[in-house]
Amino acid sequence: MIKSLTRGLFGIVLVGLISIITLNYYFCFSRNHAQLERISEDYFRQVSTLIRENQNELDTALEDFSNTSLRRAKTASYVVEHYPEIETDIHELKKLADILEVDEIHLFDLSGEIYFGTHPEYYHFTFRSGEQMNYFLPMLEDSSLEMCQEITPNTAENKLMQYAAVWREDGKGIIQVGLVPERVMKIQEENSLNNIVSLIPSEKEAELYIVSKENGDILASTNAANKEENAERIGLPWKEATASMEMVHIKIGGKKHCVFLQEHQDMVYIRTYPSRLLIREIFLDSGFIAIYILLLFVITAILLRHYTNSKVVKGLNQINRDMKDIENGSKSYVNNITQIPELSELADSINVMTDSIRSAFRNFSVAVEKSNIQMGIYDYSKVQFTRDYTG
Repeated sequence: MIKSLTRGLFGIVLVGLISIITLNYYFCFSRNHAQLERISEDYFRQVSTLIRENQNELDTALEDFSNTSLRRAKTASYVVEHYPEIETDIHELKKLADILEVDEIHLFDLSGEIYFGTHPEYYHFTFRSGEQMNYFLPMLEDSSLEMCQEITPNTAENKLMQYAAVWREDGKGIIQVGLVPERVMKIQEENSLNNIVSLIPSEKEAELYIVSKENGDILASTNAANKEENAERIGLPWKEATASMEMVHIKIGGKKHCVFLQEHQDMVYIRTYPSRLLIREIFLDSGFIAIYILLLFVITAILLRHYTNSKVVKGLNQINRDMKDIENGSKSYVNNITQIPELSELADSINVMTDSIRSAFRNFSVAVEKSNIQMGIYDYSKVQFTRDYTG
């Protein structure tokens, strides 16, 4: 009985276990993808926020630097105009440059040619000497202009500089100052896309990419090996990106990945996650559920066995013993001492049945006695018959 109950319980648990694991697989598959999508959205939002904040910081720094350059150009113009001897003394002019904290000072004549300055190697360069210097050509036609050029490589040395130029108040020429944009360049470096990406936390083996929407070039990535690569060449589906979050499953480097991508202005954000990690998480989760169910089954089987032995089997054994005692005549009824309602009902039924048999036998005896019928009763189960055969 116990073995039968255990086998039945095991069959039920096995069917339930397979059903639960199957449902759990699909549930975890959907849940993990939704969780990865939320994490990717958070990462993309962080990247966008950092890019926007860094761009604001850079714009502020550029504006401050341009205003500073113009102020120093005006100061240099004032000094040159009121101390004309400085126009012929390069040492004094370099001292002025140090005081103003500028790297270059150039004096232009009315034709736009450098006739004096802190760098003699630049003498005779004009506003027509190159694309960088062409920027200031309009000043030759309008003496009211004050111009500050964006940071750009200069004509003479291809060195990143920012130049600002103003007309002298006496109208005798143009004063230009040049500054190396160290602070701005430092901010640009600190706020580069690669630095931004490095600030975003990422799970093991998950990668984050920022791709140019125009040509698919990778602008920044947490994977150093793929920097300055093209997204299409390494298998990233950057062309499928839209303004809303998209998810695709593709192979990258021969391994299947879950890829999330979204379009942001002129860039595409891409996050990749190995599919095997997702499957491993699902199987681990399902494995723990299976272990819990099996443990529950073992505990239930032990409790069921104990309950069956202590209650059901014990009660059945007691009923069997009482019935043997009734058969032997040492007892006339079955003791009803079990706590199980079904066994108690069985004992009552047996007692009713034995009482009915006794009553019927008594009635039969009375009938035989009154009828004076000669009758013998034998117990055939205890009589042995023998027969001799002779040939």
